[in-house]
Amino acid sequence: MKAMNDYTNRLFGTNDATSRAILQAIEDEGLPQISVSPAAARWLTMLVSMTGAERVLEIGALGGYSGLALLRGLPSTGTLTSLELNESYAHLAKHHLEEAGFQGRVSYEIGDAMTSLAELDARGETYDFFFIDANKDGYADYVEGAMRLARPGALIVLDNVFAGGSVYDDRIEAKTSTPFMKRLNAMIASRTDVRANLLPIGDGFLVIELPQ
Repeated sequence: MKAMNDYTNRLFGTNDATSRAILQAIEDEGLPQISVSPAAARWLTMLVSMTGAERVLEIGALGGYSGLALLRGLPSTGTLTSLELNESYAHLAKHHLEEAGFQGRVSYEIGDAMTSLAELDARGETYDFFFIDANKDGYADYVEGAMRLARPGALIVLDNVFAGGSVYDDRIEAKTSTPFMKRLNAMIASRTDVRANLLPIGDGFLVIELPQ
């Protein structure tokens, strides 16, 4: 898996100066090194673009690298709403994305994601693309919260659903997230009200398509 990802990142990774600068800033500022891989970032841009999304919601901002990928797939009028528990991370992400030229196109909801999702629902907000990359034990709840805000045909993408390969290979040491990811993948696979599949890029994307 690592060799495949290294090869894909070399060929198709997002290696432009802006992306490199944000990744370097995330490292310099001491944030966790858990951003999506460069090739996974390219996939996010492509998926947003292919779906024609105009309003994207992200759960987990970190330093803004995935936000950059999502914004790049949007039309010039498209917007990103980012949910982030850590206020300092949100401020850094906002700074990085404004430096990248996306002033006025990103809004942040600071605090517990489920609380923010409920508040957005109460305000009647809707979205047509969701990217979830936050605490793994909350993924199942985040999916349900996203579905309540989803427009017809919306796409929900979740990162790290392979848990380093431990969900499908018992020889790989389990992570804390492994049981959550196993249950989530199986639960989504069993649903008949959505279409879903696993995309083997980075640490695995789970892609859920809601009905039109």
